[in-house]
Amino acid sequence: MDNLLKLITEELYGTIPSQIVFLLASRNQMQLKQIQVATGLNLSDIKNALILLIQQNIIYKENSEKPKKSHSTSNTATNGIKNLASSLQEKTDKKTAQISTYSIHPEEILSRVRFPRFIKLMNQKFNENGIIEEILENGCMTVAQMIEVSPVYKRKADNNHLTNLINSLIESEYLIPVDPNFELGENIEVKKEKKNLGKPRKRVKIDPEIKNEPQISSAIPSSSSNNSVHYRLNFQKLNREIISEMIGNLANFKVNIEASVIAETLYKLGPHRQFSINEIIENLPPKPKINKNNVDTLLEQLERAKLVTLSSQTTYSLDLPSIRSILQNSTIEKIIKGRFGDYHSRIFRVLIAKGLLDEKTISELTLLPPQEARICINDLFTSGFLHLVQLPTLMVYGIKPEQIKEELTNQLYISMQNLKLRLHSEMEEAWNLVQRVGSLTNEEKSQLERYKQTEARIESALLDIDRSLLIFKEI
Repeated sequence: MDNLLKLITEELYGTIPSQIVFLLASRNQMQLKQIQVATGLNLSDIKNALILLIQQNIIYKENSEKPKKSHSTSNTATNGIKNLASSLQEKTDKKTAQISTYSIHPEEILSRVRFPRFIKLMNQKFNENGIIEEILENGCMTVAQMIEVSPVYKRKADNNHLTNLINSLIESEYLIPVDPNFELGENIEVKKEKKNLGKPRKRVKIDPEIKNEPQISSAIPSSSSNNSVHYRLNFQKLNREIISEMIGNLANFKVNIEASVIAETLYKLGPHRQFSINEIIENLPPKPKINKNNVDTLLEQLERAKLVTLSSQTTYSLDLPSIRSILQNSTIEKIIKGRFGDYHSRIFRVLIAKGLLDEKTISELTLLPPQEARICINDLFTSGFLHLVQLPTLMVYGIKPEQIKEELTNQLYISMQNLKLRLHSEMEEAWNLVQRVGSLTNEEKSQLERYKQTEARIESALLDIDRSLLIFKEI
């Protein structure tokens, strides 16, 4: 995990921030001087990297007070009374000094993989991604800074729509305020120019038009906005939006599109709360239009699909344990299918539905020849997807979803790390071609195009892994 956190940080913010993240991931909490001793980096570079990481909400600072040591006193007769009075005063009112320690938010770093999904989601909801990308790049911004970087502002067009959009994002809690104080308490001067924190591995997608080396964002708020409120994207709300969409897609698959709207509405109202039919109808979105007379029928269908429970005679709630089980088992089945094939996933699906089964019954229910079934069962057993239970008369196989989920979570992090390493290698090779984009041969242009396709496949695979992790950890 530590190496994965380092890779993600280096890809986006450079080598020096990644070294600090790697260190804090293994040491938990450290002071500034301890970081300098452990890394051997220049103190100014460390401070600038910490400012960047604090603004990105990757690192947080905690201040604590440490009593200062008492000064030694003279025991001479002349100063005895004066020293005694001073000593008593120090005991009752000790001077204190602040100590700052730094720690990391691992989940904040891992959420960087989800940024393309966040941008797509916000674009679908508000038809805007320019401001969102700027906020994600800078960590947090004031309203004035958001307006300044907007293409609408640069075109000197009417800013009313832009201001209303930002206010809407704040009111709906997609943007949340953060502490605007990014100083480290070390009396350093925060410069406005960009800091040299090491070349990030990948700041932009491979593009033949890019000719200059990509640079990192300053990550320092302008001095004119020090007294203004800074806002950052609410990752928790965005995660809930993604989960809501997953639940809606599941309801659409199990029932229909209208049922998916009701399921998403229940989740947004409160996944653990109970609601009457009238409350559900009042909170349905205007589009797509749902016939209110059909809500009863749709809720019954969702209940039969084990997505909704009738909590009383008149109130309904989401059946989150069932939804969680369906989504997680479906994800495990997809992983098994990708790793082994259709036969193995068929066996897993039958065991999930039927429980403990012997080898002969598995063969019959999956319609697989006994020998083929035995091979598949052995593959799944040796890989940890099945467990063996000895009954008095025979041996049966079963599934332990929680155990599988825990093991797969670790494997998914390893796969994500390997893909990041592969992406870094591909980008390094492609960068040499990008630097000479104006003088490439036809063969080199084809090679660059292949690099772009490889990058797209790797990033798609990373998003698939991230989706699986979201299902295993957040639902």
